[in-house]
Amino acid sequence: MLNKRVLIDNCVPRRFKRYVTHDDVTHVSEIGWEALDDPDLLKAAEGVYGILISGDKNLPHQNRLSDYEIGVIILRVPSNSLQSFLPLADDVNGVINNIKPRETRILFAPNYQPRR
Repeated sequence: MLNKRVLIDNCVPRRFKRYVTHDDVTHVSEIGWEALDDPDLLKAAEGVYGILISGDKNLPHQNRLSDYEIGVIILRVPSNSLQSFLPLADDVNGVINNIKPRETRILFAPNYQPRR
């Protein structure tokens, strides 16, 4: 059975956890991992968590995510406010049910505009 424990990184507001309708969801601040840089967070999460939810748009560009036995969901939002993340909650919950280890999915908020 695939590990579906979910870890939310520090780029996502802690309160977003309430909108993730999975049984086992943890925010990094709850376990003292908020200061870990990306590679250390990925290594620490691997084997313990099956899915990482991140708001770090650079995560897939600065790390070879396929090297880690964890599925990664990247949320692209206009700001780091909870209100920016909320429109993606249903999509996140759907992806959690389907994502596989070493897979990355990028979800865009409806009002997301990339910077130029």
